[in-house]
Amino acid sequence: MAKRNVILITIDSLRRDFLGCYGYAENISPVIDGLAEKGVRFENVWANSGNTPNAFKSIMTGKYPLQEPGYGVFEKQDYLPYIFKKEGYRTIGIVAGNPLVSRYYGYGKGFDIFFDFMDKRESAIETKNSLSKITTALRHACKWISYQIGTSFYVFFISRLYELIRKGYGYDVWPHRFSYKKVISQLESTLNSNNWANCPDKIFMWLHFMDVHHPYGRPEGMSESICQCLHDLINFQDRANRVPKKRINVAITAKIRRMYEQSIRDMDCGLKELLSVLSRYRLLEDSSVFILSDHGDLLGEHGLLGHRRLLFNELLKIPAIVYEDESSGSDKVYREPVSQRDIYKLILLSKDRAVSKLIREPISYNEEIFSEMYCDEYGGMFMDGHKYFINLFKLDETARRLYSLVKGDKKLTYQQYNNQYIFSDLFDNVLDISQNGKLVYQDMFKILHQHIHKEQADRKIAKQRHLLRATVKKVVDNLKMNSKDKEQDMAGESKFASR
Repeated sequence: MAKRNVILITIDSLRRDFLGCYGYAENISPVIDGLAEKGVRFENVWANSGNTPNAFKSIMTGKYPLQEPGYGVFEKQDYLPYIFKKEGYRTIGIVAGNPLVSRYYGYGKGFDIFFDFMDKRESAIETKNSLSKITTALRHACKWISYQIGTSFYVFFISRLYELIRKGYGYDVWPHRFSYKKVISQLESTLNSNNWANCPDKIFMWLHFMDVHHPYGRPEGMSESICQCLHDLINFQDRANRVPKKRINVAITAKIRRMYEQSIRDMDCGLKELLSVLSRYRLLEDSSVFILSDHGDLLGEHGLLGHRRLLFNELLKIPAIVYEDESSGSDKVYREPVSQRDIYKLILLSKDRAVSKLIREPISYNEEIFSEMYCDEYGGMFMDGHKYFINLFKLDETARRLYSLVKGDKKLTYQQYNNQYIFSDLFDNVLDISQNGKLVYQDMFKILHQHIHKEQADRKIAKQRHLLRATVKKVVDNLKMNSKDKEQDMAGESKFASR
């Protein structure tokens, strides 16, 4: 059977309900909507987590986020590019500067060519260490102000403060440094330099975009400083569930939604450019092009912003679209519930068969969809860079965890850190456990804890495998070192004897 090109396009923080193909009234995503109309649209897709490091474990390895200890690629044999490479594919990955899906976490494994644009970023952080300390202190001070006085004053104060800091130090907003233009430029350069247009091998390609991630594309007339301050406001919601809803007022929410819309417009233009490049290199022929997000974002819903330690549906209901020449003009819609783990399986199957044909049969036989995540104590502060962000997480068995189970039209959320259960409908409206609902709740409670116990066993086995591999590697390295020392000693003795 002839192999097919597989192209995975992930867009960080893209919400499904802001796209026209999912019912949004404003025409802000004509390119994405056009691809959905010509291809296959998945109507009921759930993220397996509400933030990037947890969700990408499911997207790229097909595993639950908490099935193995820590973040990143733990077992390379389950990692998409590694599997495609073993099948004879050429593999390329370009990540728009997000440290959580960088080489640091093993995401470069299995790729013939991989760019994450992190080297310069990391070196810049090292040289600005004193600035990082200053801005960290200022952020904590501004956070206290936002709690005590309110968001409006915070927006005014921090926007002026950061404007002065950036003028003095050139301190930039990190996602804006890695727009879609950077990714597409690198892709064109790579395709040109490696003569991919004439390559007989099929290609697996992963492109990750950050243009929809906060700080969002600002509306015309809105200053960079306001854009920056809103980014900081979101990042400071590290204890967002304790912030009173009145702190996030209507004016702030309206601004954020306008900025979010603009970011989608920008990304949609980027997709148009990307498709032009792929078409020029004939990479859309006999290809499956997957477009999905890792999670959504909160834009004032529930009185919250961003995507920290939460499993609300605004974060979990994501878009998933597949464009193929074979499905052009078909407007196929798959309505059964699926998760990112199911999309992972579909990506693997698409190398042999078009998705438009695969969905004629059910692609998931699971009645339950689990979403889960580690709950870091402080929430990530991206502004302090790669290493500081990493060190904030607690990944051992005492780490706090958050789970949700969706079954039918009900959802059960379990906050392990305070042993609290929330029983709700699919709109996150809390339900009373009446006599009729009690049986459903008890059934879901049992299913959820069976899943948690199984994961605990899986993590234990994974840790043992990891320790065994680390021990074997250490022994092999020591043997190599001893062998090298012996060779050097013998060479030295030989020289001495010849004298």
